[in-house]
Parts: sequence; structure tokens; C-alpha cells
Amino acid sequence: MPPKYYSPDDLYTKYPKLFPKNSITCEIGWLNIVADMCAAIDIYLQYGEGAELPQVEFTEIKDKYGVLSISFTGGDDVVKHIASYCERLSYRTCSCCGVVDATLFCSTKWRDWGTARTLCEKHAHDLFYYRLT
Repeated sequence: MPPKYYSPDDLYTKYPKLFPKNSITCEIGWLNIVADMCAAIDIYLQYGEGAELPQVEFTEIKDKYGVLSISFTGGDDVVKHIASYCERLSYRTCSCCGVVDATLFCSTKWRDWGTARTLCEKHAHDLFYYRLT
């Protein structure tokens, strides 16, 4: 069964407390990671030891240097570790399609970290990106 692809609007609707404003600008391939992160944090805040913590609010979820970057306010170390783990998942997940076992590539024109993206082989070839080694 193929993975369900979320849109930012789906996440804004499902988790209105976590997203007081539109803060997701990452690519569609990483939205499943973001959705799983939101579910884990929501469960922790509602039913776990995090029930007494300040509300977690995501200020920015974006692509930075080819991987996912998550910024938020509130929460505690558990929320921080969940977000950090999800950022690390993006190191091996194609930002275009969500396929795991991707790697960092850079564009043919610039060949530097400013144009780096985490892509599967298919999307790297389709977009003319080279493997960073």
C-alpha cells in the first residue's frame, strides 16, 4: 500500500494548536515525516507527562541545506528529541516522493551545499542533480 501523502492544509486542520500560523514550507516528500511527528507530539502532550507543559507551536518547518529543519516554541526535551529524530529521518528520505534510502545531491549548475537536496536516484536524475561525496 503506497504511503498517504499529506498537504500542509491537512496538517493545519488536524493539528490547529501546533500550527497557529502557516509555517510549513518543506517539500511534499517530507510531509509524512511531519505528520508522524505531529501525531507523536500531540499524543505526548495530551496523554503523557507533557500534559502540563507549555503548548508546542511550530514556527517554521522548512528545507535547509537539503534536509528538514524544524523550529518550535514550548515543549520540553522529549518534544525536542522527537523533532530532532524527524529531522534526521529527512537525511534519508527523498524530498520529492518520500522514498526512504535517498541521499544528498547538489545541482549541476552550482555543485555546492546551497543547492543541496535529499533525493532518490530517480528524482536526482530527473532534476539533473549530482551525488555529494
